[in-house]
Amino acid sequence: MTEIRDAMRELLPALLKGLQDDTRNALLTLARMWHTADEGTFVSKDEAAAWAIPQLSDQSASILDHARRAYLGEISESWSSRQKQVQSLAEELVLHVTEALSA
Repeated sequence: MTEIRDAMRELLPALLKGLQDDTRNALLTLARMWHTADEGTFVSKDEAAAWAIPQLSDQSASILDHARRAYLGEISESWSSRQKQVQSLAEELVLHVTEALSA
């Protein structure tokens, strides 16, 4: 698990860099990393998002649920009017990942 934790730490900057180009997958990967770091198990991106959503503020939960539903093909993606909220959610998820990796 040490190698996985190290890999997650190394991947965080690249995920944030790719947030604009691949918003859905970056957010879902951050949720998945948080779940893995916190729970020590691997789940799908949509399962990780479902796990994370109740632990987030309403606004962040809404953005992550949008990403989850787009991933599942339930809705069309639209991020242009949500960039500020996306950035805020990404920062929140990175904080959770970092804290879980430090525990």
